[in-house]
Amino acid sequence: IHALSNQPEEASELLNSWSRDEIMKIICAEMGKERKYTGLAKPKLIETLLKLVSRPLGETSRPDRKNSKKKRKTTSYIICCENVACRAALGTEDTFCRKCSCCVCQNYDEDKDPSLWITCEACGVSCHLECALEQERYGIGCDDDEVGRALDGRFYCAFCGKDNDLLGCWRQQVKVAKETQRVDVLCYRVSLGQKLLRGTRKYRYLLELMDEAV
Repeated sequence: IHALSNQPEEASELLNSWSRDEIMKIICAEMGKERKYTGLAKPKLIETLLKLVSRPLGETSRPDRKNSKKKRKTTSYIICCENVACRAALGTEDTFCRKCSCCVCQNYDEDKDPSLWITCEACGVSCHLECALEQERYGIGCDDDEVGRALDGRFYCAFCGKDNDLLGCWRQQVKVAKETQRVDVLCYRVSLGQKLLRGTRKYRYLLELMDEAV
């Protein structure tokens, strides 16, 4: 918003896609105090916000009441996820949105298909299934001695290191393959199901079924 403050038309177009509540949060952060603005229409709120962010850097309307004469005035900013469907607030040290982005490639899908993602039950961070299959640290399809860990029908989260069930994701691939009427989707999902069980001993019978289906 600060970068766009010198281009009001582009900034207004962007902010129009935001909710009134989101705009209010940014205004309150810029002012350093809670305000209601219940009587202002959304265009007026946008105009107010653009005026606030166009002030010289360091200027703020919130003095430190206890040490206003001793300390410099500061401004707080909220960084939000770029995904319009998410818009979650990011931490100051976050390099990607943990709510909607892949922890490997750090990208998000505009039309997210949950069956093509795997999620850690411990930390809640998600990853593209394709990205996980390419990373040895997930341990998918790897022999025990390749990763130094005993994995069979499970995967390790690359973000927090906890192990998770993999069969739930495998079942999703089989379900989509069973219900689809498109040959390309059928082939792709059966192939994914085969890759998820690659190297298994515990579920060898399921792997044989996948090999036969492929």
